[in-house]
Amino acid sequence: MNIKTFSALRASAAPLALVVAGFAGSAAFVAPAMAQDYTRGNLVGTVTDQAGAPVVGAEVTIRSNEQGFTRTTTTDSSGQFRATALPTGTYAVTVTANGAVVVQDNAASVNAGANNSYSYTTGEASADTGGAIVVTGTRVRTNDFAQNTSGLTLNVQDVAESVPIARSQSALILLAPGTNAGDTGFADCPDCVSFGGASIAENSYYVNGLNTTNFRTFVGNNVVPFEFYRTFDVKTGGWSAEYGRALGGVTSAVRLRTH
Repeated sequence: MNIKTFSALRASAAPLALVVAGFAGSAAFVAPAMAQDYTRGNLVGTVTDQAGAPVVGAEVTIRSNEQGFTRTTTTDSSGQFRATALPTGTYAVTVTANGAVVVQDNAASVNAGANNSYSYTTGEASADTGGAIVVTGTRVRTNDFAQNTSGLTLNVQDVAESVPIARSQSALILLAPGTNAGDTGFADCPDCVSFGGASIAENSYYVNGLNTTNFRTFVGNNVVPFEFYRTFDVKTGGWSAEYGRALGGVTSAVRLRTH
């Protein structure tokens, strides 16, 4: 090969090298994070008075019953408030208007990956026989029609205490509509679950945002002890892009806090 031929080949290869390099750079740019935070949810509420009118400009204090931290916000012109990125658990919601507490809810629950929506009706504070102040406002949990994900979100402790099921991941998944026991012929995962008739090799599994799917066979995942789970989210359709691709279903578990 003479010098002219070598130079021509090198010149023709240069654009290809740039294309390959550019593609690699693009791939690196769009690659999703391996462990995102799927452990939090939003608390959304609407506060109205007994006549149905929105309570505007009320102070809303949201306190975690498990961790003790506090968030404060105010209701807008439609009586709505929103607290985002809250850890899962239960919260005490206190609404104060014109210097008086008009709503006291000590058991608003937050599930991961969802808008947990409540409707509050204000009440009047009155003293009981023990001298404590009791607020008679009411709370109603509402459906969030902005969500397009189908499936089931479980508080594992509540389920374990009230539903006679096996203490296993597959038993939790099978509580969701559209799920069935998978083919027991798979040695890697004899108790895996099929979502919507798909193969058991077409599911994705997350724990605290970490993808625990078996990346060698794509059948099953690294299973943690049942007592580890706090909430267990079974997604049978419509999940958002951060969960990646799955033709079957997706599970997203949040660990039980020990502190």
